[in-house]
Amino acid sequence: MFNIGFTEFLVIGVIALLVIGPKQLPEVARVVGKLLGEIKNATQELSGGLLEVTREVKTSIDETKTHIANEGRKIINDVTQVEEESHGEKVPAIDSHLSNANEAPSDQIIENTKQIAENENDSDGKEKL
Repeated sequence: MFNIGFTEFLVIGVIALLVIGPKQLPEVARVVGKLLGEIKNATQELSGGLLEVTREVKTSIDETKTHIANEGRKIINDVTQVEEESHGEKVPAIDSHLSNANEAPSDQIIENTKQIAENENDSDGKEKL
């Protein structure tokens, strides 16, 4: 724990014997031992708790990324279906993003979905004018 060798431990014991005295040394040693044990248990408990929280956060992040990627794919599939229902007329902005949507990582799918939504908003605004 503290990387103390036998000679260092022996020197600490002799100094404690001189300072504390032979009558109180066993009692002080028990108290110090209990204190060190409690400190060790507390640090292990804290460390275990932090590891558990870290695992939970990582799992939550992974689940969120997967959910976002799935939702992005659903949106792209819906857009493709709308495109097919509109007599095969392709929307150039959507078509360029659909070509690599299945290989794209979740961050890219999110960005593609935002761009598609922006392009749809732009085209909606032009049609209304």
